[in-house]
Amino acid sequence: MRSLRSPVRSPIPKLGSPIPSPMSGLQKLPQCTRCCNGIVGTIVKARDKLYHPDCFMCDDCGINLKQRGYFFIEENLYCETHAKARVQPPEGYDVVAVYPNSKVELV
Repeated sequence: MRSLRSPVRSPIPKLGSPIPSPMSGLQKLPQCTRCCNGIVGTIVKARDKLYHPDCFMCDDCGINLKQRGYFFIEENLYCETHAKARVQPPEGYDVVAVYPNSKVELV
């Protein structure tokens, strides 16, 4: 009678072989632009940047910009009030906020 043995794999990989990662099958979480942590659940996307809903806020005053106008100036995110304060139009002109899908008449 012959004895049969099942193949046994050593828990230690051979020298030079890649070490399998226990996380290799998982997807990487999208990263929040403000806090740099992974985002699980709702994602706010503005100008190809991703944010947690709570991190989508004005860089000056910290007001949450969800359901409000937001403005990027030099890659920073601002509410309308602080965006206007940072922009200096040429003399004789005023700063005007133009929102997506709004009708604008040039005069």
